[in-house]
Amino acid sequence: MRTSRIKLWVIVGVILSLLACSNKNKDEVSLYITRLRFGNPSIREDAAHALGGIAMGDSTDRRLLRPLVAALRDPSPGVRGSTAWALGHVGDARAVKPLIRRLRDRDPDVRHWAAWALGEIGDPRAVKPLEKRVYTDTNWNARSQARDALGKIKDSSSVNALVRIFAKEDEFVGKLSAGCTLGEIGPLATDALLEILHEEDKDETRSIAAKALGITKDPRAVQPLIQLFDDWGYWTVKEAIHSLGVIGDPRAVEPLLSFLDEKGYYKSEIAQALGNIGDSHATPHLVKLLGDEDPYARIAAAQALGRINDPSAVGPLIAALKDTDRSVRSNAADALGEIGDERALGPLTEIMEADPEEYVRHSAEWAIGKIKGEVEQIWPEDSE
Repeated sequence: MRTSRIKLWVIVGVILSLLACSNKNKDEVSLYITRLRFGNPSIREDAAHALGGIAMGDSTDRRLLRPLVAALRDPSPGVRGSTAWALGHVGDARAVKPLIRRLRDRDPDVRHWAAWALGEIGDPRAVKPLEKRVYTDTNWNARSQARDALGKIKDSSSVNALVRIFAKEDEFVGKLSAGCTLGEIGPLATDALLEILHEEDKDETRSIAAKALGITKDPRAVQPLIQLFDDWGYWTVKEAIHSLGVIGDPRAVEPLLSFLDEKGYYKSEIAQALGNIGDSHATPHLVKLLGDEDPYARIAAAQALGRINDPSAVGPLIAALKDTDRSVRSNAADALGEIGDERALGPLTEIMEADPEEYVRHSAEWAIGKIKGEVEQIWPEDSE
């Protein structure tokens, strides 16, 4: 009986605590809404920020929208910008039209935050106004944010807008940004990117499309990316290899291994991709690469073997602890730590005590701790 009463009081206490927190939150909302009308613009700006912070935890409070939309017309640009930021966290589609009007604000920071908020809300009605700002805004930050916001609107209209922006961009950096933003939309953009890949004849432009296909992580892109191995463009092939690693589809392993034997100048990129895919069928080829004359290829091979986590690589990685290149030794130690095989403890202890390079000794120490279960499963920050 006594136990039941205690349990009841605990439940009542929890309920009362939740109600108290809820009432406190309601009091704070009312307080900050009132402060939005204060005469001091700094207080109004802080109030808008506070309401945005509350919306990050609970965007369902119906009292937030109307006063924040009204504050978008505040005479202070700082308040207008903070309000746009807060409305992005509220995420209510009823704020779309007022935010679109702020895309023409005389202050570039307000335009920046209005574009950001429209991207967070993700309403397709914002696509055309955002695309227009990409072409016409005189401020780089506002223009860039408008383009990024288009990438958050998962709709065919935003894909078409970004394809047009990609085509109109003359500078490589602009094209790269537009292409990567297309990739961030995801599989919805895959067909458009494949079309760019097939229609463009410039290596750098095709390489952007190949990179963006990796960002989509769409398995449909795997075969078209593999077909690029026969492409004449160095950067296009390089980005195709990288994207296959990002997508991580095992179907790419055998083509990558065949390509590794054919094209020696992509060894590092192929090793990295194989490591990201994580298929142990690649282990013998990566072990062989540990003996390559190119130190960058040996580094990439060691990193990949650590990610694949195949115990059969322990012996070759122990041998790599005596490599003439310090970065190879460091990455071999890291890889042994990731694999976690106790056979490596003795050789790693020797390296920790005797290697002439401090950061190699640090990698060995981290690896020993990792094998013994004394450190987290992360790569040491100081390794190269």
